[in-house]
Amino acid sequence: MTDIAAPQPVAETAPEADDRPLLAGVMGWPVKHSRSPQLFGHWFARHGIAGAYVRLAVRAADFEMVLRALPKAGFRGVNVTLPHKLAALALADRATPSARAIGAANTLTFQADGTIFADNTDGYGFIENVRAGAPNWRPASAPALVLGAGGAARAILFALLEAGVPAIRLANRTAAKATELAAHFGPRVQVVGWEDRSDAAGGAGLIVNTTSLGMTGKPPLEISLDAAPDTAVVTD
Repeated sequence: MTDIAAPQPVAETAPEADDRPLLAGVMGWPVKHSRSPQLFGHWFARHGIAGAYVRLAVRAADFEMVLRALPKAGFRGVNVTLPHKLAALALADRATPSARAIGAANTLTFQADGTIFADNTDGYGFIENVRAGAPNWRPASAPALVLGAGGAARAILFALLEAGVPAIRLANRTAAKATELAAHFGPRVQVVGWEDRSDAAGGAGLIVNTTSLGMTGKPPLEISLDAAPDTAVVTD
């Protein structure tokens, strides 16, 4: 596999390809919560794009099989949500440097030559959303607390470190996964026990939930924010 800075232009091989509707979707398990179909549907209509964007509920065991079948069904690409982001990068033929650095992908584009190109926009989207919703947040002013150690957590750790957050407290239900991420991203990421997550909110300027807890069909996220400063930004 070779890292490249940007996707190469897609050259359609069949004359009729240009006339096909743009078909894309979001793969995940669960995926009912995703608002991507509404968002893309709006922009398709706004810009007069003939296409559709759909939810694809795919179990982890079926991910590779379904993914490889999608181009044959006319899909141009997919977004990927939990729990498939690590597998998405592993199955890609090419990827951006940021996806490689994060270790996960959330965007896959099917190229005309049959290859899969991977990117990760999670970190950029996360930081821009926080800045828009909490314009007074200053990354360098305080540590952050991140809950979870999956693909989304990888992108958020990468983005927070790039933004200048001095230290990140990382809590995950499976401690070994948190330890693996801390080793990957370096000493500014400090593992805290899942049972200590409420205490770890003390002094944090930003608290981020990247787990599936609280989603439809999942148990609620149980955490107390009593120790968190009144100025802390909390996001899911």
